[in-house]
Amino acid sequence: MRNATAFTIAWAALAWTQAAGAAEIRPMAAASIDLPAMGGVAYYTQEPEGYRVVATMTHGASGATIRFVSTLSEGESLLLSVPRAVGEPAESVEIVRIGDRVHVRPATERLEAKLN
Repeated sequence: MRNATAFTIAWAALAWTQAAGAAEIRPMAAASIDLPAMGGVAYYTQEPEGYRVVATMTHGASGATIRFVSTLSEGESLLLSVPRAVGEPAESVEIVRIGDRVHVRPATERLEAKLN
């Protein structure tokens, strides 16, 4: 129960304080993730195999929670995406490891970085 309470407090604080856009995550710290009808946090730990990223998302209306776990090596990324209406682009957030840093950013920044 203590972990659930700590998660709830951390999520609420991050959702309130963190601005939209790219955010660097420090090991065992968290960054907020905001997608349509879903919100959550992501953090990572340094493991021998790579950086273990954990993203926990909650659906606002139903309260249903889902957790994504992935181990990222240098240059790898994880994409979280929520579909929208037919013909509209999905809302997406990318978690990317660049060197010894991990960033959470809107997927549109990923496209802009590839174009530049």
